[in-house]
Amino acid sequence: MQKIITFLFLALITQLFSCKDEDAPAATISFSNEGTIVGEADGIVSIPLALDRAPSNNLVVNYTMTGSAQLDEDYVATGSVEIAAGATEAGISITLLDDDVFEFDEEILELFGKSIQITLSGVTGNAFLTDEESKLSHTVLIREDDPIPLGLTFDLTWDAGGGSAGDVDMDLILWYFNASTNEPIPISASQQIGTAFESIEVPNIIPDGNYGVTLRYFEGTSDDVDVNLEISAFNDITLPGSVSTLTRTGIYTLANVNGDESAGATVEIVLTFTKVGSQISDISEIDVPAVSSRRRAIFATPPPRK
Repeated sequence: MQKIITFLFLALITQLFSCKDEDAPAATISFSNEGTIVGEADGIVSIPLALDRAPSNNLVVNYTMTGSAQLDEDYVATGSVEIAAGATEAGISITLLDDDVFEFDEEILELFGKSIQITLSGVTGNAFLTDEESKLSHTVLIREDDPIPLGLTFDLTWDAGGGSAGDVDMDLILWYFNASTNEPIPISASQQIGTAFESIEVPNIIPDGNYGVTLRYFEGTSDDVDVNLEISAFNDITLPGSVSTLTRTGIYTLANVNGDESAGATVEIVLTFTKVGSQISDISEIDVPAVSSRRRAIFATPPPRK
């Protein structure tokens, strides 16, 4: 009889613990943030996952990886991560593979390198993936660390009269026209305050295609300002006529003052050019806007001023 009682007691205890585990609230899993920037030489990096509670049992979270970075060429990952019962932190481990080849993703030209899109796809155990779609994906931008050969420089200077820079604050912005949509993408900007020049350096590996330049009279009180844009080529890049430097000029007036983008201002691309291989061609003259810093039908939102 004592053996039967002991057996029943043990069975009851086992059932109670089993029910406790099954009845425990399920954990909800998502990404902690939308994106991470890492360096190509960073080695092993961990992309944090968010758990709203410690899981009651061991979990396995599955994920997919897409993007311009290639599995086993640019990085190594397993496609799943194990989370132990009771854990309050977890992360997806990625091993980055460094190389000596300069690489870039046309969609993220403002940061040379490649990208990985991680998407949570399933979970095994007492847990659920979040129902917030935006928290199911995470973008990893892998910043290129190999030396970038210089290709072009754009140097903007101005004269408000008598060799003086006057009361003028100008911005210099370089755009790339997306090959599929023809939408302008800002890839570099010089927006210094209190200087009499703006300058941009461009590597010689930028993709073939069409480009635009904005010369923006952001604010100031000087009128009839002579602007001078000097374009110089380096290394393998060739300008029209095989010259090393070309100059474009124009005159900006107070009517061209454009104001702050936070107030809804947009900017105009006033000079365009084309790159094919190492050849730069079709560099236009500066098309000075009649009013504000805009004239042509090419409008764009500038990057934030810093």
